Amino acid sequence: MNQEPSEATLRLLLDRACIADVVTRFITSVDLGKWQDLRACFTEEIDLDYTSLHGGEPEHLPIDQVIARWRKVSTSHAFRHLLTNQEIVLQRDEATYTAYMQAHHFLPESGEVTWTLGGRYTITLARNEQGWKIRSVTFFAEWVTGNQEVIARSQKRFAQPQQQESDE
Repeated sequence: MNQEPSEATLRLLLDRACIADVVTRFITSVDLGKWQDLRACFTEEIDLDYTSLHGGEPEHLPIDQVIARWRKVSTSHAFRHLLTNQEIVLQRDEATYTAYMQAHHFLPESGEVTWTLGGRYTITLARNEQGWKIRSVTFFAEWVTGNQEVIARSQKRFAQPQQQESDE
């Protein structure tokens, strides 16, 4: 018995694949410093919430400001993000993507200064005329190991040469 999938089933599968692709491009673009590819994953403004990791308040920011922040961090140390166990819930032109996340951060020249964290991402997306775009990113930190000062140390190292150049 040959049973063809319905149009609705095919549309659902296509949407799920497109959503997973956007989120994968987001994470990979951050890791590889592909800033134009990263920009294409987002709406013009996003809600960003890393309060479970850093404290503070959730933010509503222009995506270019968020990318500038990520770009600054990425030039100062090496890292890789891994996503697993993804779930996608669709409601018309909106979607919620959740996944486990593990990130490894390290200062390459030291070899020993590492920081690894794990938790869950909840990412909301909206479909517009260009396709699926991320409009919010929330990270729920569940555990960390290693030296949590890796990012601060790396930014300090990165800032030192700039400081010296601006003094000349």
